[in-house]
Amino acid sequence: MRPMTDVPLKLAVVAAGGIAAQWIAWRVNLPAIVLLLVTGFLIGPLTGFIDPATDFGEVYRPVVSMAAVIAANALTNLILEEAGLLTVTVMGLRLANSRIASLAEMRRFKECSPERSGRGSLRPDEQ
Repeated sequence: MRPMTDVPLKLAVVAAGGIAAQWIAWRVNLPAIVLLLVTGFLIGPLTGFIDPATDFGEVYRPVVSMAAVIAANALTNLILEEAGLLTVTVMGLRLANSRIASLAEMRRFKECSPERSGRGSLRPDEQ
């Protein structure tokens, strides 16, 4: 079997695996996050079906960070009710102080926005 390089197909497999894990967890009355994490590890690191760095490029870092925050929230809420809020707050502070995107990249993005370039004003009163 040749390796799959079609990213939309890989995303469809991930979505189908997530839906199946959610349904199975509902049927056997387990917390969904447990089966979702198992499915994620099976599709990703254990089988190598998806390698985020090669399949998604630079887009994967913020997505993985957000997934980690959501998973930590769900897991800590299983342990103690409302503990997820504290976890998400702490992780948010950590992510806000990390260097995911540099200030120069943000400035470059802002300078390329439609408002600055004169193309396609977002407000109708400015036309």
